[in-house]
Amino acid sequence: MRGDQVRTQVAARRYASALYEEARAAGSISSVIEKLDAVTSLADDSKDFGVFVKNPVISKEDKAAVISRLNDKGMLDKFTGSFLVMLAMKNRLELLDEITGYLKTLAMEEKGEAVAEVTSAAELNAEAVKNLEEALSKITGKKITAVVTVDKSILGGVVAKIGSTLYDASIKGQINKIRDRLIS
Repeated sequence: MRGDQVRTQVAARRYASALYEEARAAGSISSVIEKLDAVTSLADDSKDFGVFVKNPVISKEDKAAVISRLNDKGMLDKFTGSFLVMLAMKNRLELLDEITGYLKTLAMEEKGEAVAEVTSAAELNAEAVKNLEEALSKITGKKITAVVTVDKSILGGVVAKIGSTLYDASIKGQINKIRDRLIS
């Protein structure tokens, strides 16, 4: 299954990169992201539409026809509608969540921004989150927005993941490093 996940991620990144370049050239990145968010929300909120998008039994032509109808009703702009029809015709609509996520990441990177997935042993108040965002901004050179979750198993401190980089300032992480040094 791991190989399938990697192939899916690679495909989603390629589609997102191509879409990003085309949307940037057309000056419509924010509009495309907004429309893709609306479609992914529809797939999340409407069980029928969500099943429809991900069901491999439904023909690609039927999927493309439904996307075209959404476009005709004004839910999509021509640019986003064309992209979604292309995904449908290549049987790749199930990648929509991943593509949208990567597209947002590319847009943030261009603006010098990033999201930090932060795990803390305890709830962080607003001031602590702000201080953490500022510290991570200094390290990365980007404007950081922290998304914080609590996991008591890290014992104390925080773990921050920004893109593919992991910053581990947790007690559990420090204990593991000490253990590894002692074993070596």
